[in-house]
Amino acid sequence: MKAIGKNLLILPIVEKDKVTEGGLMLHIKDREDLRYSKAKVIQTGLDVKGVKNDDIIFYDKHAGFKIELDDVEYRVITDSAIVIVL
Repeated sequence: MKAIGKNLLILPIVEKDKVTEGGLMLHIKDREDLRYSKAKVIQTGLDVKGVKNDDIIFYDKHAGFKIELDDVEYRVITDSAIVIVL
């Protein structure tokens, strides 16, 4: 599997659910306060600068699209969706 151009193949990291002060448990998909998601970079395209394979990133959670391969759900995003590289 190989990313092309400015695309990255990433594996989203599943965040934990959050309990509010009132004791309500919010599923991660219900948390509107999180605009960005965390992921591990699996493969970068040749035109991507500043990010390498195995980096942990934060990216806009609405960016890109999902791809399922061998029962694993990956996401393909462009480098412009990345906000932080850890």
